[in-house]
Amino acid sequence: MMKILKPGVAMLLFCALIVQGCAYSKQSVAIKPTLQPGEPIVQAANKTVALKVVDERTTADFGRRVGAGAMGELISSQGDVASVIQEKITEGLKRNGFVVEAFNAQAVRSMQVTLRAIEYNSGMGLWSISTKTAAMFKVVGRNQDAVYENLYRAEVEDRSPTTAFAEDNEILINRVVSEVLGKILQDKELLALLAR
Repeated sequence: MMKILKPGVAMLLFCALIVQGCAYSKQSVAIKPTLQPGEPIVQAANKTVALKVVDERTTADFGRRVGAGAMGELISSQGDVASVIQEKITEGLKRNGFVVEAFNAQAVRSMQVTLRAIEYNSGMGLWSISTKTAAMFKVVGRNQDAVYENLYRAEVEDRSPTTAFAEDNEILINRVVSEVLGKILQDKELLALLAR
């Protein structure tokens, strides 16, 4: 004899299957951060800065999504993350009047950005899925013998009743990368050193 499920139980099982199915679909995220509009921090008057961005992350993947009680597929990156970050930092430096050139160890002014982490972590709670993205970049700015070093971090946390789709994850990851870039490009001490 076949047992018929109550409508509420059937709906709960249906939702669990959808969440589980989404978690096991592969996702690839394009890094395309945005810079906040604003006034220049310094007036660099066409001072030249040699820029280099290095990706030292231990993996090109950002992390795994979570499904109904299990870990899902990896979220990977599309394209060369370091070159995208270099383009955005170049754009931000130019807004402040700098001329950006390829890295040269003998340059008077230089800036090296090391990508330490871009991470995605999710966990399932009782009624929602918590997603935390984090990014950490190290910057070393030099102007002749003067050196400025700083570690820039940002975290973004989001809660949702279902597993996030690719578009949602792309927004979360790009938001945290944009926040770190904003911190770098609004660091008055760093920019003042390079503008001297």
